[in-house]
Amino acid sequence: MDRYASFYELARTEVLDEDYAIESSDRQSEVIVIAPHGGWIEPGTTEITKAIVDGDLSYYVFVGLKPGRRHEDLHVSSERFDEPTALTLIAKSQSVVGIHGMQNNALGEDVWVGGRDVELRRDVVEALGASGFAATLRRPGQTLAGQAATNVCNRGKRRVGVQLEISRRLRDRLRAEPDLLTLFVRAVRGVIAR
Repeated sequence: MDRYASFYELARTEVLDEDYAIESSDRQSEVIVIAPHGGWIEPGTTEITKAIVDGDLSYYVFVGLKPGRRHEDLHVSSERFDEPTALTLIAKSQSVVGIHGMQNNALGEDVWVGGRDVELRRDVVEALGASGFAATLRRPGQTLAGQAATNVCNRGKRRVGVQLEISRRLRDRLRAEPDLLTLFVRAVRGVIAR
């Protein structure tokens, strides 16, 4: 259970640049890549997001700064994520790709791909699979499917987006193995940058 129901609740207690930080860049791209639970909230999502944007896509990362805090302390659900900088950037973008971390480490090196953009999420699953990653399409009603209209990945101009839920084991490998990260990034960018 998340400690805070919204960013505004969080900001009344937590301190900017002490407990959390916000990193973003508006590069006027049609696609924005976001990690609303970056830093120590869902470790590895910040690094994966920045690798995907590679200097030319817009991005946004909400960063938990303190190691050792419980996941729930700074996690605001994607359906309730309302940090103003994120919402402003997302509203300018045609499509949103959310990078998240699954807590269930028993899953191996899985990537669950959800969101409301049916074509894009299918293409991401195919591209990751072709690159050797265990990517699975999430369907409506399944856990972490990213189907809610209020999900931050579905709030761009087209009102559909993609959510990648990456297991901790794979996130750790992507951080430790640059060649594997490059392979992952090429697969995702090959689809979203079209």
